[in-house]
Amino acid sequence: MLRLFSNFPPRAQRYSNQKILSYFARGGHLQVNGWLSPFTLSLIKVIADFQIRNNIHGNIAEIGVYQGRFFIALCLLMQRHDDAVVIDVFDLQEFNIDQSGIGDYQKFICNIDNMLGTGQNVKIIKKDSLNVTVEEVHSQFSNNRLVRLFSVDGCHTVEHTINDLRLAQDTICPGGVIILDDYENEEWPGVAQGFNEFINDSKKVKPFALFYNKLYLTTKSHCQLYIDSLVTDSSQWVDISGNKVIRPLIGPPEKYFASSFKYFIDFSKTDSRSFLEEGWYNTEEWGVWSNGELPAKIVLRNNENFSTQKVYCIHVIFHAFVADRQTKTNVDIIINNELLQTITFPYGTDYKIFKYTSPHPLLKRSLSITFETDNTKSPLELGLSRDQRILGVGIHCIFCD
Repeated sequence: MLRLFSNFPPRAQRYSNQKILSYFARGGHLQVNGWLSPFTLSLIKVIADFQIRNNIHGNIAEIGVYQGRFFIALCLLMQRHDDAVVIDVFDLQEFNIDQSGIGDYQKFICNIDNMLGTGQNVKIIKKDSLNVTVEEVHSQFSNNRLVRLFSVDGCHTVEHTINDLRLAQDTICPGGVIILDDYENEEWPGVAQGFNEFINDSKKVKPFALFYNKLYLTTKSHCQLYIDSLVTDSSQWVDISGNKVIRPLIGPPEKYFASSFKYFIDFSKTDSRSFLEEGWYNTEEWGVWSNGELPAKIVLRNNENFSTQKVYCIHVIFHAFVADRQTKTNVDIIINNELLQTITFPYGTDYKIFKYTSPHPLLKRSLSITFETDNTKSPLELGLSRDQRILGVGIHCIFCD
């Protein structure tokens, strides 16, 4: 076992709200190499908030950390007195038999230092997870808590997946959550196969959510509680090994930090319709789609929230409708009748953040933002559903720093 740093700050110290906001909602996570959808950050934040509300306390753990992109997010959500442990082979590549990800120990430590500012209570077990015991994991913790968030993203073989899930289920607390990566990734069939073999024998945990290639499990005592906290009228469901699992409807992480911004427009709320002019469909639970056949305009009119600002920066969170038979869509962004940027959305792309800085306060000058899209289709044309709407861009929110 290795400690990251020799000089720990006082135990009462925890990561500031600004660090969390920067990493989750201002793109800080993009500075760390790795594969992680920002929507996953949203769901982890929702789960962590649920745990706080329901007095679920415990530590953080991850098998297979790569350079720390997801692990840092988990650490930022630690509560007072929590510890965190990493299990990874790092430079011991003879144990990385499937080459699913080559971790970099020095880069990981550097990322921890840059993003967290401290290695407080972070420990590393540099081993093949097959050789790690439950007792060894517990021995890393300076408290008597079990684990409440355990990410499993190690070697993707059947044997390792079964082993790692067993290790996780035997170390989590009641209501703790296991996050299994690459469950839907066809390039790593060992993950799904290993899970199926594991879950058939497990008497402790069951899956409750499937979201952006990660499968979420919790103790059977809390499974329905998590589902109830995530379900909406538009929720989708999938059967996994005989379990009814939710595909939750979760927005981008910026929505979960709305109170931290000076000004925030949530387009899943009906009162946001006042900002929408021509070219938009009806409001939905996640936001609003534009009509891909028309220019779609948003107008930010004079507003007292900007009266004291000489310069303001707005952030527009949006995505484009792109399916695998469509390959890509281009979106022109026009500000006050001037084309400023064209953004390309290849298939599989998450949302984008368009940033615009203006020297004109909105109190004195309105601002129009128009989206024009090409290569637009309807879900019906692409054989995805019966939805006949021609979909262009989907707007989630606009906020101002």
